[in-house]
Amino acid sequence: MGALNEKSSAFWQAYLATTLDVEERANRFFEAFQIGDTPDYADYGARLILAGAKTTTSGLRWEYEQSGMARPFVGALSIVENGQNEPVCVVETVWLAEIPLSAISELDFIVGYGEWGETVESWQQRAWAYYAPHCLELGLTPQHDMPMLCERFQVIYR
Repeated sequence: MGALNEKSSAFWQAYLATTLDVEERANRFFEAFQIGDTPDYADYGARLILAGAKTTTSGLRWEYEQSGMARPFVGALSIVENGQNEPVCVVETVWLAEIPLSAISELDFIVGYGEWGETVESWQQRAWAYYAPHCLELGLTPQHDMPMLCERFQVIYR
């Protein structure tokens, strides 16, 4: 497990205390994360997840490759933090697929994103606006078919 702040570490230990298979679940810990790039947006994202309005997310595969970060995996357990770096829940990745950005069109995935509209067009526009600058930061040219890691998750502990 990577370094967690004190509150998230205590939250993770509280979660593990509720399980019978502590070691197996501890081995599936992936990360503590926030939604978005600002504290206000992280608060918003945490509220969406807790309300059940956000059950999907995505990440640019190139960011994982360039940073050397581990890629998410089915069964991964992660702590969602709000904008104050406080843990709000543990989620489990239940589905994962690599899909080119322009091919993400499954309405259930888009609606499950909870934050970029409920149509393919609105989601695609917002996703492009978010991920294109990330490509430039990586020194890469944004492409409509850039590879995305798409996840479905479920809250398993609050």
